[in-house]
Amino acid sequence: MSLYTLVIDFDGGTYIAQGEADSVIDAPKRCVLNWDIRDLKHVLTEQDRSVLLALLNEEEFVPLNGVKNVWCGCVNLHQHLLTLNLVRTDNAV
Repeated sequence: MSLYTLVIDFDGGTYIAQGEADSVIDAPKRCVLNWDIRDLKHVLTEQDRSVLLALLNEEEFVPLNGVKNVWCGCVNLHQHLLTLNLVRTDNAV
């Protein structure tokens, strides 16, 4: 498994989540599942997380040109664009 970092831009805020996954296809969902949103009640709820996970099933992350191990995807949540930048991250400390 590889460690992935998901940089999430949504409604004027930037958030970061990490998760381990076997592939780029599974990584965004794993990161969102690990994302601690308890302090973001004014931005996202657990129901929003469920909606986001469903939206991610339909989204294809595409590799960014000129950089290695970086992909981008986006979905609409509450009529706001949610941009997701996924980075395969070295697990070393």
